[in-house]
Amino acid sequence: MIRKLSLLVLAASLIVTACGRQVTPDRAGVGPGGLNAGFLQIKFRTAAPLDFTNVAYVITFNTTGSGGTPYARNGNVANNYLDYSYQIIVGGNGALAGPVLYQYVTPITGTGQTGPKQAQQVNGYFPSQLQFNANSNGLNTEFTITIDRSLFNGNYTPAPTATPTVSPSPTPTPVGATPSPTPSASPTTAPTPPPTFSNIWAWNFFTVAGGGTVDAFSVTGNGPIDTNFSRPFDITQTFDLPYNATSLPAITPASAQISGAEFVNAP
Repeated sequence: MIRKLSLLVLAASLIVTACGRQVTPDRAGVGPGGLNAGFLQIKFRTAAPLDFTNVAYVITFNTTGSGGTPYARNGNVANNYLDYSYQIIVGGNGALAGPVLYQYVTPITGTGQTGPKQAQQVNGYFPSQLQFNANSNGLNTEFTITIDRSLFNGNYTPAPTATPTVSPSPTPTPVGATPSPTPSASPTTAPTPPPTFSNIWAWNFFTVAGGGTVDAFSVTGNGPIDTNFSRPFDITQTFDLPYNATSLPAITPASAQISGAEFVNAP
C-alpha cells in the first residue's frame, strides 16, 4: 500500500511539472534549458507557417555596446549599416533553409582610409557551434538557432599591402580549435582593427520577400519603419527573455509576419 501511494505521489508531481514551462530541470553545469556555457539560443516566431523558400528570416545584432538597435531602415549602404555587427539569415534563397552567418566589417583601403561597411560571411566553425531546428514548436511557426557566442568575437579582414610577401599559408583552422604555427617568419598583413565588443547586445528581426523588407520586430505596429523598438540584453547574465511583436495590419506573404522572439542565454 505504501509503495502504491509513493508511485501515485510521483506521478502527480510529474503531471504538475509538465503543466509548467519547463518539464525537465537544467542539468548540472549547464544553463537554462540545458544550454552549454557560452551559448545563446534564439527563437524566431511567425504568425503563419514558415516559408523558407520564398522568405528570408533575418536576425541582426549590434555587439558594440553603442546602445543602438539595428533598425531595418539602416540596413543599406546609404546609412552604412548603422548599428549592424552580425547577421544570421535563414531561407529566402529558394533552396536550403540552413542559417548563414555574416559579420559587418569596415575594411581599410590601400591608402589607409576606411571604406564603407560591408557584409562578410563567417566560415570555419564546427556544426555544434551553430545549430538549427526548423520547426522547434511543432507548429511550423517557430525556428530555433543555438549558437556559440564566440562566433561573434570577430573575423577580421586583412588590410591590403603594396607588395605582399609570398609564403606558405597555414591550413585554415575552425573556430575553437588550436591553430597551427605559421610556417613562415615573413611579415604578415596587419588585420583590420577589430570592432568594439561589449557585453550589452541589441538585436532585431526582419523578414524579406520579393526583394524588399516585409516586416521587422515592432511593438508599435510600424514594422520596417519602427525606430522605437529597443530590447538590449547583457550576455554575462543568465536569462530567458520572451517578446511578443505587433505587426502591421496585413503582411504579405503571411509567412513573413513576425509574431515573437525569445532569447535564452548561458553565460
